[in-house]
Amino acid sequence: MKTFTIAAVVVLALCSMASGGQTLTVNGQQVETITLKVGQSWIVEVSSDDTSTYNAYVGFDYGTVLGSILGAFTHYNTRPAAGKLADESRYSSSADDFEGYSITADGEPAAGVHFIFIYTPEQVGQAELKLYDDVPGSVIDSIVITVVAAEMGTAFTYQGRLIDAENAADGLYDFNFKLYDSPSDGVQLAPPTGINDVNVIDGYFTVELDFGSAAFDGDGVWIETSVRRAGLPYPNLYTSLSPRQRITPAPYALYAKTAGPDGDWTINGNNMYPDAAVTGNVGIGTTNPLAKLSVGGDGFAGAGVYGSGSTYGVYGNSTSVGVWGYGAFGVFGSGSTYGVYGIDSDTNAYGRLGYDDWGGYFDGDGYFSGNVGIGTKTLDAKLAIASASSGTTLGIGRASGEPSIAARSDASGGWLIMDSTGSGKTGVNYYDDGDVLLANGGGNVGVGTTGPSQKLHVAGTIYSSSGGYRFPDNTVQTTAASAGVHYWESSGDSIRNTNPAYVGIGVLFPTSKLTVGGDIRVSTANGRVITPVLEITGGSDLSEQFDIRPDKEGGVLSPGMIVSIDAENPGKLVVSSEAYDRKVAGIISGAGGIKPGMLMGQKNSIANGASPVALTGRVYCLADASQGAIQPGDLLTTSDIPGHAMKAADYIRAQGAILGKAMTSLENGRGQILVLVTLQ
Repeated sequence: MKTFTIAAVVVLALCSMASGGQTLTVNGQQVETITLKVGQSWIVEVSSDDTSTYNAYVGFDYGTVLGSILGAFTHYNTRPAAGKLADESRYSSSADDFEGYSITADGEPAAGVHFIFIYTPEQVGQAELKLYDDVPGSVIDSIVITVVAAEMGTAFTYQGRLIDAENAADGLYDFNFKLYDSPSDGVQLAPPTGINDVNVIDGYFTVELDFGSAAFDGDGVWIETSVRRAGLPYPNLYTSLSPRQRITPAPYALYAKTAGPDGDWTINGNNMYPDAAVTGNVGIGTTNPLAKLSVGGDGFAGAGVYGSGSTYGVYGNSTSVGVWGYGAFGVFGSGSTYGVYGIDSDTNAYGRLGYDDWGGYFDGDGYFSGNVGIGTKTLDAKLAIASASSGTTLGIGRASGEPSIAARSDASGGWLIMDSTGSGKTGVNYYDDGDVLLANGGGNVGVGTTGPSQKLHVAGTIYSSSGGYRFPDNTVQTTAASAGVHYWESSGDSIRNTNPAYVGIGVLFPTSKLTVGGDIRVSTANGRVITPVLEITGGSDLSEQFDIRPDKEGGVLSPGMIVSIDAENPGKLVVSSEAYDRKVAGIISGAGGIKPGMLMGQKNSIANGASPVALTGRVYCLADASQGAIQPGDLLTTSDIPGHAMKAADYIRAQGAILGKAMTSLENGRGQILVLVTLQ
């Protein structure tokens, strides 16, 4: 039997019954409007208040049913009052702009409800159900239907496969489901849900579970399932299935449904703003906003507002401030006509006002029809600049090319040229041979000092490339009176330092004839360092660089591991995993805080790698005492434990497999011991 679940009507607007003829009714009442939710079913009737026969049409304008005409609007029942010869049939025609049903009341009809239809909208919108006397023809009655979105429920579908005695289950089973916060033990989060007589086919079953929304708070949850065959006599007990199954993310729409307001945004009255903890940017027309607000493009990091448009990048119009910016870039605009366009429509207002590191940033030409003030609102010149209490009043710079400042004093050709050489230097009269006068000021000139005590005070060396120096007695001196003190002198291809004290490179206080605070590199291919005695104070072993393969896939290398020659990869090593291994090569250096003293290898050759391996000297290594306690002086060899050494008890097997002598002891278990590496 076909059944329908009829939900309550949300809104009904009642009107008086028409006198005579046919009408659309709900529970015998005529209505003008109704509001439904998507998926909500609704009964509508075609009623008549007399006994006359008639042909009519009930349905919608073509294409406005808000769903499939076969699924959204269906005939449910024809009542006896429609007559013994009553009939209904689907009718759809785009030419007649109609889709619905043709209905006929005949064979001694009576007054009352004649036909019943079910309407279940499938999408949000508005439609009008109409009753016609013919198609196309006159509308006898109509109901305006508004469809809104349905709320999400808390139930979800759960599917699984049941194996009974190693075979796929078939037949009816009773299920019991519990929700926990852990895959074992844990706390039960909701009352159990029992579902009886579930039809299991070839092991597969589908049920609908509803634990409510409170259990889904964002943390992981697991379902425990118990099952028994249905219909068996007492005490038909449930069997718990193991392990519990983790709920996949789909049901977490329940959590989102009850999560409340967005955690990133706050709504306060008519205002909406991000919380203080949100440090990201907002983008409109871009997925990669770099400014706090980027509109029409990514913008630039540090900009408060970035706007990009075909005509105006940022447009403002106000009686107070047309455009206001705050941030590293107050306002950044990019447009084909105006980057930033601000209009002030009141006296003493601002077309564009910026605040903070970059009040305004212009890439391109800027046009100001009036005066411009910097640091002042008193605009008594085309450019009015007011000095702050401290800091630079005017700073002008350029990347390259023409001078930063070119000021011509009069028509005779006096120029002031600043930063004109293109090399970062400052030139005064760079293009002229006129005099530069520092006169009438009464002060001193300082070079390299902020407190000059003489007319010219130089903190540093004064260089005269020609002409020498003129003294008050009008004599000129072109060389020093004495040779002075020189520590560096050259002889042929050599240079030497005659300073009897110490020389430091990269250090303030050298402690030897030459103290270098950094690396010393011999860059030539055949370069050598020759010395009678080489003292190394930063490490205690001689290591070579090797590429090392772990003993197993995903293994991790660590200092102190014993390594052997890798027979599968020439020139490379592998973590040892064989007792008395004659391929033993050394120990990965660096364990216990002891570093290599000398590190060898040849770049870009087979004689190089990523890990330092100690071939001789003192290093810490991993050791295993399960085959016997290790004492200082014991010979050590490889063990079956990957990367670990052990005491060499079998001296015949140990020939060629000795990696060194123990310098500290290990009574039992595993640990690190100090080893004097002497491969033999």
